[in-house]
Amino acid sequence: AERTAASRLLVGQRRWVQMPFKMPPRFPTVNASPTNGAVLRNFGFGDWLWVAVFTTGTGALGFLGGKPIRRPAFFYMSAVGFVLSVAGRFRVNEYKLLGYYPNPAECARAGIEFKALRPPVGLEL
Repeated sequence: AERTAASRLLVGQRRWVQMPFKMPPRFPTVNASPTNGAVLRNFGFGDWLWVAVFTTGTGALGFLGGKPIRRPAFFYMSAVGFVLSVAGRFRVNEYKLLGYYPNPAECARAGIEFKALRPPVGLEL
């Protein structure tokens, strides 16, 4: 019997699935295959400030919206805000290293000339 892709994954065959980019990078690639550590080391002051502000804001919303149980709502929403903001900034920094997001500071640090390699297509920056 022919197995579907979903049933093959359930049987235990491992498969690495990545979303492919259809266009080449628009900016110079600093690291073609960044590890999680490389992406986290690329976080700057502005990224951590974004994480802190977003975490504080979601915690405040949890406090304001959690009338009978304000403290647990505050801590829960702060944790959710922290995870979401780190994940968002992680993606931005990964795209900077891959060359899909403007990366002048990363290029300067790596000694690469920063220039647009192709014109923007669609909704690109």
